Amino acid sequence: MNTIKTSLAAGLAALLLSAAPATYATADSPVSAAQIESARTPAEHEAVAKLFEDEAAHLTQKSEMHGDMAKTFGAPGLKPTQAAIARHCVALEREYRAAAKDNLALAALHHRMAREASK
Repeated sequence: MNTIKTSLAAGLAALLLSAAPATYATADSPVSAAQIESARTPAEHEAVAKLFEDEAAHLTQKSEMHGDMAKTFGAPGLKPTQAAIARHCVALEREYRAAAKDNLALAALHHRMAREASK
């Protein structure tokens, strides 16, 4: 069981270090560094997982919003400035989608850590 916990902790650390800045506890993040670092019990890990899932949902909404704007500004016949905005929106859509995916991966790790903590 120690090997599993060590593996999970190492995996979480690797994800946190390689994840997009929006996926780890930042000043505007709903998940604090203290919550992540102090989570020991199944309930605490589940609470952190829920925060990451909520953030993923929020980031997915932002991704979809920027995807819609990219379609609007990317319509044929619009001004070059609008094409630049469309490219910007496409880039943001991609970044938000990636950040949402990273948040879901972190949530999954905390769900696993909660299962392990209950054993």
